[in-house]
Amino acid sequence: MTTVKLGAVRLLMSSWEVAAFVSEDGPAAEDLRRAVVARALLTSNLEHAKETGNATGIDRALAIARVKRRVCKSAWKRRSRRRTRKRR
Repeated sequence: MTTVKLGAVRLLMSSWEVAAFVSEDGPAAEDLRRAVVARALLTSNLEHAKETGNATGIDRALAIARVKRRVCKSAWKRRSRRRTRKRR
C-alpha cells in the first residue's frame, strides 16, 4: 500500500495500482489507471465539499467517474469475448 498526496487529499493505492502507473502497460493497466483517476477525482471533490460546504464539484466528478466506469466495463467485455473466442 502506498499513500499518494494530491493537494490536501491523501489517496491510498494498492501495489498493483501503483504498478499500473509505474511499470505496467497494456489494457488491464490502462483500466486500473482510469479507475484510480476516477477515485482520485471523487475523493478530492468530496474532501473539498467537506471543507467548504460546496458540493457542486461532486456532480461533475461523479459524471466523469461514471464515464470512466463505462469505458473500463466495455473494454473488459471486449477482452473477455476475445479470450473466449481464442479458447474455442
